[in-house]
Amino acid sequence: MRLSDYIRKCIREGTQISRFNVTWGVLLAAPGHIFFYLLLKYGFQMPYENFPLRFSATLIAVFALVLVRMESPIAKKYFPVYWHFSLIYILPFLFTLFLLKNDFHELWLYWEIFMVFILIAFVPNWLMLLFDLFVGVIAGIAWYVLTTPEISLNPDFDIPAYLTVLIFSVIAGYLFSYSNRRGQVAMEKNSAFQALAGSIAHEMRNPLNQVSLNLEIIERKLPVFKHQDSPSADIQVLDSLYQHVAWCRIAIKRGTQIIAMILDEVREKPIDKSSFTYAPSVLITQKAIDEYGFESVAEKEKIILDNSCDFMFRISETMYVFVIFNLIKNALYYPE
Repeated sequence: MRLSDYIRKCIREGTQISRFNVTWGVLLAAPGHIFFYLLLKYGFQMPYENFPLRFSATLIAVFALVLVRMESPIAKKYFPVYWHFSLIYILPFLFTLFLLKNDFHELWLYWEIFMVFILIAFVPNWLMLLFDLFVGVIAGIAWYVLTTPEISLNPDFDIPAYLTVLIFSVIAGYLFSYSNRRGQVAMEKNSAFQALAGSIAHEMRNPLNQVSLNLEIIERKLPVFKHQDSPSADIQVLDSLYQHVAWCRIAIKRGTQIIAMILDEVREKPIDKSSFTYAPSVLITQKAIDEYGFESVAEKEKIILDNSCDFMFRISETMYVFVIFNLIKNALYYPE
């Protein structure tokens, strides 16, 4: 993959925006900045607070919610750019600026780590995460330098130790976010497969019912042509037809049973062991071999049943037959 393609992929993954994410982001940010302005200025009496910056963050957050709900093609096209601008401004820019303005106050050191975790939650790609974080931090430092007449920072904390915690927070937060996202994708795929299996199972009932109905019609018509004066050859042909109809009915019955099994699994219904019965292993295994749809006689002759050791066991006949079907299928697909 070329570097440009990889960057585009990162931008696409890092801008997976849903109305749900935007809504909760706005509900967190819009009142949050006003609330924390009042709390930090009058409650904790921080050395520096700025209402215009806090209020602008609230307006930016609210406008993001308005923009994401607009049906305009232009709004949809440029919203990802505005979304990243909002994240950069509201999180790393303001938090870094307030951290510097308050001379690395202990409370703002905690908030800086909190900001990293929030940013990770909204930017699910490591490259876009680092881009937003880097741009916001640099912009916060630049704003601090431009708006502070006399820069006098006197940090009284262990800078290497704090940076270690900050870097570890970024790495750990992203790894947790990535694993949760992969788990969610896997669950969504599993749900989609379950829904698809259920849909296919429902749809297969109709053609099976049609086949069963036509077999019933054939069975009603076959005896009309069978009488005592018919040549033995004709009787053998009719007997063969009866046998094939019987096999078709068995196949339809098995198909209906497997549909019921699939639907029970989709609905996460536990296996009903009350329907289990005792059966001889050789007999039920031979029955499964006889019912398997071999493609040719030569293929069927490859399967040999050793009936020297027979025993009784309690099973669901349908489940056991389909287990044998799968074993035969795999054995024929991967010959020695």
